[in-house]
Amino acid sequence: MIYLAVLLLIALFIWVQDRLFRKAGLRSVHYRCYPGKEELFEGETLDLIEEVSNQRRLPLPWLKSELVVSPSLSFAQSTSVTTDRLKLVKGVFVLRGWQSVRRSWHVTCAHFGRPGVYKALLLSSDLLGFVTLSDAVMIDRFITVLPRPLLQTDFPFQYQSLYGDMAVRRRYVPDPFWPNGIKPYEGRESLRDIHWYATALSGQMMVSQYADSSQQSVTIILNLEQHTLLDWFSHNDTDFSQAVRLAATFLDQNLAAGGLPVQLAVNGRLLKSAPIYRPKRGTMQSPGTGRAGLLNPGLPVKDKPLKPRSEPDYILSRSGQGQEHVRDLLRILACLDAEASLPLPQFMEALAPQLVATDVVLLSPYLDEQSAAVCRRWHSQGQHVRLALLALPQPEAQYKLQAWVDQGIIELLPLYQLSRQMREDKAAAANGKDKTAARERGRAI
Repeated sequence: MIYLAVLLLIALFIWVQDRLFRKAGLRSVHYRCYPGKEELFEGETLDLIEEVSNQRRLPLPWLKSELVVSPSLSFAQSTSVTTDRLKLVKGVFVLRGWQSVRRSWHVTCAHFGRPGVYKALLLSSDLLGFVTLSDAVMIDRFITVLPRPLLQTDFPFQYQSLYGDMAVRRRYVPDPFWPNGIKPYEGRESLRDIHWYATALSGQMMVSQYADSSQQSVTIILNLEQHTLLDWFSHNDTDFSQAVRLAATFLDQNLAAGGLPVQLAVNGRLLKSAPIYRPKRGTMQSPGTGRAGLLNPGLPVKDKPLKPRSEPDYILSRSGQGQEHVRDLLRILACLDAEASLPLPQFMEALAPQLVATDVVLLSPYLDEQSAAVCRRWHSQGQHVRLALLALPQPEAQYKLQAWVDQGIIELLPLYQLSRQMREDKAAAANGKDKTAARERGRAI
């Protein structure tokens, strides 16, 4: 009789706890996950914080959490499964009744971009393991990882430029501080420009003429297109990541050299998760408005109605200077989609009417005839064009490049040599890590 009563009590206990766990489930478990930083440079470490609380008396013998994150996030001392697009990071909690637990992961951001923590899969059971409880918690928290510029010692091409104003060949407003000879009086010049000494010598009214001037500024153009119809260049010496890091290096060097006004142009689009100002469809904003005036939308055409428009085919930032402006441009580079939106010739043609900078740095794996024609126009307007070549040219392309350099159309910076060295260093570092891991496994055995 006693044994029967014990069996009945055990059966009652199993039935009651089964009903309780099935009814309550994980509704009383509150889960929260958030990063300690929203923005950092690649290679830096942040804390990813998990907070779990059990808002009931009934304990949870174990609670397993699987974080679904981007593969570029590296978790220290964790068990993870990595695929091409996702990484699963596993962790276990033990919660008593009315208990809260806080855990911090040390996460290293290995690559620039917009990695995210997408969701958490929660799994638990009852006290005896008869009932399986599961739930999915959407997180959708993204981190902006900025590209890290190369060190000055690793970048052999130092960006040198003059400061202040410079004479240009374009006709804007004459600068009274830039005298440029004497000419006869034509009736529309100001009387204060009359050159009395030259008038007395020549016997007719003479006036001073002045050159046009413009403040020096820099436009960095990044070409994401990796091929051309003419097989002039080999495209195995660079990739998207290296091109973005080199563009960040030019921005950093310009800031270190004195901080000339700089703008960024890219024939690409931003990721959908990019927290960067975009003009709303059906509206037009003047340049320099919106979130920090980061992107330049088009100007409205007079007496024409505004029409809804799609995503622009290229990115053109506003021109500015200072550390915060350069950081905004690094945010654009971090949020770039790797796919090119326009071929280089069309991109440069669309960019030409809006380009007023005195110095142009073009980062591209190639330069064809149409693009060189645009560079020739810029050169005739007094703009100095530097071609930072990202891919090794074939022999027939080298002759054309040398001809354009001899004509003074472009100044050539062979960055493909640096790209090759960066790739070799990366491969050597990966081999070193593999050997270290093999030695550690051998010691463990």
